[in-house]
Amino acid sequence: SGAVGLLCPTNLTDITPAVQLLAPHRLVIVVEAPVYYRTSLRDAVYNIELRPLIYNASVSDRFVGSNPGVVAVWSATPHLTLTGVITRFLPGPYVSQSFVAHGFGFYSSSITYRF
Repeated sequence: SGAVGLLCPTNLTDITPAVQLLAPHRLVIVVEAPVYYRTSLRDAVYNIELRPLIYNASVSDRFVGSNPGVVAVWSATPHLTLTGVITRFLPGPYVSQSFVAHGFGFYSSSITYRF
């Protein structure tokens, strides 16, 4: 589910428009905005551990929400890569009565060294 990977693809269909920019000095910036829909109206939405994240039988809407975000990847050297992500989940009607009803944002960073 997008480069950020908040939701598991089980019972989820997404459309992810994205733009990848190749900047100077081995910097790649990706701007994406996945839009999520439930494949089956009779099933839950799952997290990446395949556990039901949200199940709301009273809502028959397919739209789960969208998750715009920015990913920056800098290959500082052939062995060292730094990655940063910032994103915000914008909830749809299906999650309106759940713990993510107001959405949420997060950021992360990582350093990868390859031998």
